[in-house]
Amino acid sequence: MNDNLKERIRIFLDELGITATAFCKRVDISYSTYQNWKRDTQRLSLKTQEKISNYLAKYNF
Repeated sequence: MNDNLKERIRIFLDELGITATAFCKRVDISYSTYQNWKRDTQRLSLKTQEKISNYLAKYNF
């Protein structure tokens, strides 16, 4: 799920022109957590991954 979720987020940010910081605020995670996860130095809980996935799905991503 991680790579797919990372790709979905990348497309979401690129297509809508949203910053990663703004995205993190919208899904209620810290920017540092997001960056660490993106660099594979931290894992997100399944609950957090689902929260992000559900948010992206609301916008058809």
